[in-house]
Amino acid sequence: MEFNIDLNNINKFFYFCKAGTDGLFDTANDVVCYPVSHFIGFSNLDNTDGTALTMCFSPLQGPLELAANAYPADVSDKITLTIEANKAKKVISEIIGGINSPIFRDNGIIVVADSMNEEFISSYITAVSITLQTPAAP
Repeated sequence: MEFNIDLNNINKFFYFCKAGTDGLFDTANDVVCYPVSHFIGFSNLDNTDGTALTMCFSPLQGPLELAANAYPADVSDKITLTIEANKAKKVISEIIGGINSPIFRDNGIIVVADSMNEEFISSYITAVSITLQTPAAP
């Protein structure tokens, strides 16, 4: 039997879960899952001590209008990973390894940070925060 798989129709997803203050994910946006294709890049936005790495994504809630003076980062959803100091390159390498791993592993879900279940793609990640952009009211 021959199997033909069109890899253009297969997508991987990044999974993030932050535990709420009660240890549960019972608040809006405690859990998000993005297609890898929505990933924009990594940065140390607003962090100079080397303990945070931000992943930027196209907004989960759809395209947002840019203000006249806005930079694209202003309208990105941001997932901030708390990491061991100065381990950003190692964490980035491990996340890229997840992207490049076979699609069949974990059904295409890349668990980057799941604080509730203490599951992280890298041992250098200790926590996650999730900031989603919200479309302006019409």
